[in-house]
Amino acid sequence: MTLSELFPALQPFVANLVTVWPAYDIKANFAIWQVLHIVSILTLGGASALVSLRILGVGLVERPIEETYRGVSRLIALGIVLTTLSGLLIGMANAERLYDSAAFLAKVIALIGGIVLSFKVLGPVALNQTRSDTRLWAGLGLGLWALSVLVLATGGLVTPGLLHVLSAGSLIVLVAVQGRARWLYGAGCLVIWAAMVVATHLVFKPEDMASIDMANLALSGLWFLWVLGFAVARGRAIIGDGGPDRFAQTIAYAQILVWVTAAAGGRWIAFA
Repeated sequence: MTLSELFPALQPFVANLVTVWPAYDIKANFAIWQVLHIVSILTLGGASALVSLRILGVGLVERPIEETYRGVSRLIALGIVLTTLSGLLIGMANAERLYDSAAFLAKVIALIGGIVLSFKVLGPVALNQTRSDTRLWAGLGLGLWALSVLVLATGGLVTPGLLHVLSAGSLIVLVAVQGRARWLYGAGCLVIWAAMVVATHLVFKPEDMASIDMANLALSGLWFLWVLGFAVARGRAIIGDGGPDRFAQTIAYAQILVWVTAAAGGRWIAFA
């Protein structure tokens, strides 16, 4: 799925964008603007991640969640502004290439979902001021994230980008779980990773892509269930200790993973 497939009538408009100021000036200095865009996303995603990890009981645990959020809220706002502005400008300079890219569509959808979660949901959750409209915004942000994952999953050459998201989720849970459960969880992840390597490099021949894809799909599903199971167990422990509820924890996980999804989309733009 690409923007060219969804909106074919926009092709003349897209082709003309590069001739519009400031697109041609930006294209001549594209690397500088791309660095600005990457730094903006890192600022936004990193600041959001600090709050999200605190909600999950790790990171800046010596400070209350509310104080952690207030300390980075300006960085989140700055990140949103710079990410949006730099993204629009470099998008104009490479409009035709991005118009036919499934990875770009996944990235854009994830970025919008991440901005919604950062701007309208994370604050109320961190400040314990959730309302009915907060949950509506959360539904929109989570829905956009799910859509971006779907675009990656059906994007052909960009599908391996989902492994970035799954890997990030597994690392977040590894940090969040406590005690002996962490060792059990980590050992299980290592076994699954080893099985994927064996299946794709030793069991099946390189030319047997159908079997390799099936093995990767099955083991990725097992990996997802393993991560999810420990995340749910850790969530119950957090609630039992008087910590944030399941809704807040869901937002915390999603707030980190939506930026990983956006980064994965950006990473695979060169491929499709």
